[in-house]
Amino acid sequence: IAGGEPFTRTDLLDILTSFPKLVFPIFTNGMLLDNKLILRLKKMPQVIPVLSLEGEATATDCRRGNGVYEKLKDVMNELKKANIFFGLSQTLMRDNFETVINRQSVKEWIRKGCSLFFFIEYVPASEGTGHLTLTTEQRKKVLPLTDKLRSDLNAVFLAFPGDEADFGG
Repeated sequence: IAGGEPFTRTDLLDILTSFPKLVFPIFTNGMLLDNKLILRLKKMPQVIPVLSLEGEATATDCRRGNGVYEKLKDVMNELKKANIFFGLSQTLMRDNFETVINRQSVKEWIRKGCSLFFFIEYVPASEGTGHLTLTTEQRKKVLPLTDKLRSDLNAVFLAFPGDEADFGG
């Protein structure tokens, strides 16, 4: 479930309780994940919060707003304390590629409790943003690096659009 921000729909979790056998990854900026919502998520293991960020503080705050990165770190800490399975969705762009897909960075996120990683290749949404796309060389590295992370680390790794062919869609 993606948005905008899915958690602006205050009845979202009420609706999802009707489908206990389905898994719902919810892509969120994390700004609405307070203690009350986290307590509800703890009772709903089929709902997986997937926090969106851009790898590090400057890039995340530039794209998503000042203070978002620090708020996400706090949310991750609360999700880990609540023992909630959660993920990160990181947009792969030309300038953040090395940071996002870096093994040490990924290990640090795992240490913070993350168990699921989406590496989403940036697709220009407006004119004048083509310079943010991955280079051909970077694009060729995504799947081998993702495969290496899968084989070495205890987490789930998915890359889009690259993994789509591997998973039949």
